[in-house]
Amino acid sequence: MSSLRTRIAAVYAALIVLVLVLGAVAIDFTLKSELIDQTKLNLAETSDQIERNAVEATTFGFAGPGSLTLVLSNRATLDHFAAANQYIQIDTVNGQILGKSTNLGGLAFPPFAPPRGTDRSYEELPVGGERPGTMLVLNRVLVDADGRPLAVAQVERLQQPEQALAGFT
Repeated sequence: MSSLRTRIAAVYAALIVLVLVLGAVAIDFTLKSELIDQTKLNLAETSDQIERNAVEATTFGFAGPGSLTLVLSNRATLDHFAAANQYIQIDTVNGQILGKSTNLGGLAFPPFAPPRGTDRSYEELPVGGERPGTMLVLNRVLVDADGRPLAVAQVERLQQPEQALAGFT
């Protein structure tokens, strides 16, 4: 009899462990998914601000006529949109670097060649070194008020594993 009780208890214990493991996996997936969605929203917002800044500066003459390149390559402006874990690089539509935030240092991201009809895409790049994690990159074609391509903004954000729980405490 005790053998049957032991087996029943073992089955229940295994079921409880299985439910706990499945719950933990579901919570982990949900938190990671939420983190990626929030990061994508932040990257899109930053690229929108960069585009508005450039269009306003050239439209209202703050930067002088024909000086869009100066506005988009201004390191101080790009540093304003950068953060400790967020990096900015602006390329011409032909793939030449116009400017980048100071925190990128000597690094440069590969040029983005958007497929026809696509004005943005997200990429995940693995990052090693002293701050391992994943870099989420928004490649976005910036356009003027008439819809003509101005440049390509690459807004990158480093996602470290410990950040997954930071927003939920």
